[in-house]
Amino acid sequence: MGNSTVSSSRNYGIDLLRLLSMFFVVILHVLGQGGALNNSEGTAHQLLYFFETAAYCAVNIFAMISGYVCFKEEEVKYSYSKYLKFWLPVFIYSFGFTLAAFIVKPQGFTVNELVLSAFPITANLYWYASSYTALFFLIPWINKFIRSLSNRQFTGFTFLLVSLFTVYTTFANLLTDIFKLAGGYSVIFLIILYFIGAWAKRCNVPDKIKSSHAWLTLLACTVITFVSKIYFRNIGDLKFEGFLLFYSSLTLVLSAFCYIVIFSKIKFGNTQKKLIAFFSPAAFGVYLIHCQPVVWNGVFKDAFVWITEQKIWLMPVFVLGSALAVFTVCLLIDRIRITLFKVLKIDNLLNKIIEKSDEKINKLTDSKFNIGEN
Repeated sequence: MGNSTVSSSRNYGIDLLRLLSMFFVVILHVLGQGGALNNSEGTAHQLLYFFETAAYCAVNIFAMISGYVCFKEEEVKYSYSKYLKFWLPVFIYSFGFTLAAFIVKPQGFTVNELVLSAFPITANLYWYASSYTALFFLIPWINKFIRSLSNRQFTGFTFLLVSLFTVYTTFANLLTDIFKLAGGYSVIFLIILYFIGAWAKRCNVPDKIKSSHAWLTLLACTVITFVSKIYFRNIGDLKFEGFLLFYSSLTLVLSAFCYIVIFSKIKFGNTQKKLIAFFSPAAFGVYLIHCQPVVWNGVFKDAFVWITEQKIWLMPVFVLGSALAVFTVCLLIDRIRITLFKVLKIDNLLNKIIEKSDEKINKLTDSKFNIGEN
């Protein structure tokens, strides 16, 4: 994952999009947890909400990328043990930061909080990491199912998923969370987004759509989502106010897909490819660091209320600048972690553990239990 050598089979546009989507996540958190949105009024509030709307498809992009990257046309041996490489950074940031804070200021924490931080997935301290855990172990079976379908069948199946879980639920959610998607904060929805990303890759969908058309669709989706939010807010209809501003809404799913189309076709020079390959593996670390409960509640909460006190024309600059600063610091921290893993040979140790674990898992799965046989 940390290899910065240029590969001819790698889509560097998608790698860059992974970084951009995480930058969008930080924008959302500067506006939300950072307190900028809740402490703004009038035109300033509407301006900040436009940035919220434009960035809201971030998680959808990140999940679709999983499908685009992880789907393989040819069946390969899946390494369940590689989950360790996903889990370890989650554990390090969750437990490490909490332990450090506990040592510095023990009166601010309970032993129970410290114990829970050692089980970040089970304790659901990072909702995306917890949901992705289930998806990770289902990926080989999802891919196997996809390979069993023709392109036409897979297209039909994908449209069925979109119709049921985005088009229908966008309006049904006005009454109830009919399919228990929790607005998109669920493993079910991550699986649906995985299918969409895999469909884009397998059926070469980006090659069939002009980038200009994707940009226009993206702009239209953003404007429709924003206008609906402001309109219903202004007339005081709180029920309809946010009916398009949740992950599983049709406009936000379509927006994310447009980004996949656009970025998958971008070409880069060798230097740009090396830079993207160097930083892209640290994208998820940005999420793990700034959403770590100690940072999230002790540092990030209401840290950007000051933006609302600025002149309105400067607010976009401060929102983007603050998000970029947080993004850059977190990206560099995780890039350092990745480098330390190599220097300290932790990567080598992980690879050996994974190799040994895979051998045992393969022996178990390849063995015949002879159920029903003499």
